[in-house]
Amino acid sequence: MHQSEAASVVLTVAIPAGVLHGHAVHPAVWLRRMAAAVRSRPGPEEGKENIARIFDAHAERRDDQGLTQNALMASINHVYLVDATLTSSAVPPAQGTLWQVALGDISAWTIGGPGSPGSPL
Repeated sequence: MHQSEAASVVLTVAIPAGVLHGHAVHPAVWLRRMAAAVRSRPGPEEGKENIARIFDAHAERRDDQGLTQNALMASINHVYLVDATLTSSAVPPAQGTLWQVALGDISAWTIGGPGSPGSPL
């Protein structure tokens, strides 16, 4: 179930580029979304399909079922956000994007997005 499109939590993180909020999802979901995004871009179909298949293959291999709890926790080093919005003082907000954020780049985080009940933002 955790690899389902419906399994997500709204998360807000502070990163060097600004404040980013979106739906945190399983890496396999993010990889499938990347494949779909590549396919939807303009350009030669063959080239797009070859690149999209790389993301699809990685999504298929991302199976956490056989991992022990310790191995699963050790494998987590990024947060994968879909439908994300970056807010920064340097650029206008960028909405509807896919972001992969290294845990080491996150200086603060909260469950929920700007304006949600209990959110400090």
